[in-house]
Amino acid sequence: MKKYFLVILAILLVSLPFVLFSVMANYSGTDDKSVSMIEQVAPDYTPWINNLWEPQSDFSEAMLFALQTAIGVFIIALYVVYSYKNKKCKA
Repeated sequence: MKKYFLVILAILLVSLPFVLFSVMANYSGTDDKSVSMIEQVAPDYTPWINNLWEPQSDFSEAMLFALQTAIGVFIIALYVVYSYKNKKCKA
């Protein structure tokens, strides 16, 4: 029973960023705000490097960020489970 609870909890944690980002109406982040601030402070500034690839829309950019978050949570969860099992085996 505990195993199923943990699996359901993991699925909810992984899907939570996708749900939250789809509900949010404003997709502008600090990148957009920093560009406008730089344009105000130094209008003649030219970027010294270009992006290799830029997402087509703000929504896809938010989904990529949510995917990165989910991967990070997954890696942290794997580490926690591995550490817990290691301690349990040694005891």
